[in-house]
Amino acid sequence: MARVVILCDGDFPKQERSLRHLREATDVVCCDASIVKLTAYYGTERLEELPHKVHIVGDMDSLDAYHKRLYADYIHTVSEQETNDQTKAFHFALTLSPQSIIILGASGRRDDHTIANASLLADYAEELEQLQRKVELKAVNDYGTFIPILKSSAIECLKGCEVSIFSFDPTLQIKSEGLLYQVAGTKLDMWWRATLNIALSNSFSLEFSHRAKVLLFISAEQR
Repeated sequence: MARVVILCDGDFPKQERSLRHLREATDVVCCDASIVKLTAYYGTERLEELPHKVHIVGDMDSLDAYHKRLYADYIHTVSEQETNDQTKAFHFALTLSPQSIIILGASGRRDDHTIANASLLADYAEELEQLQRKVELKAVNDYGTFIPILKSSAIECLKGCEVSIFSFDPTLQIKSEGLLYQVAGTKLDMWWRATLNIALSNSFSLEFSHRAKVLLFISAEQR
């Protein structure tokens, strides 16, 4: 099964923890112009020299004419405008029989894109569940990791890392164990309400009052 990285056109990763996911990928699905950043990282425009299979997916509105000609055999154009390029890349990644989908480059450059790209993870997790597909899914940047969850879960992490919880259901109540600041009975009707917590050990658990779309951000650093 494929280990897929989706490379968005935000900030290209610099830290080893992020780049390791790229180097271990069997397939890299580039969102439009992110292919230029990928080839710059490897120092070659010859995609056959790269250590992964490369696919370029999107509406191609941000890829210049030169690279469109150069990579014509690798391009999969999806012209509809109901979804963004990250979502187009996600749906393409599902055709590769992935065991994992790691999204890189989804943050940076524009805050609105960062928020939109991160929140879409919850939709992807729900779609995977509906398809009965067990696929590791997360978005990684140099500062931490976004992980979507849909139900009560135990989460592995580093002791002392910072944890923020974002709920897309204002009626959801969460009870936590293993976090410095207990989350219990608080309705998460604003995104700030359960942010900037700290893990007391190498794991923590969250108990949901009901199924809901939730996004976690777990920092890469320990306090």
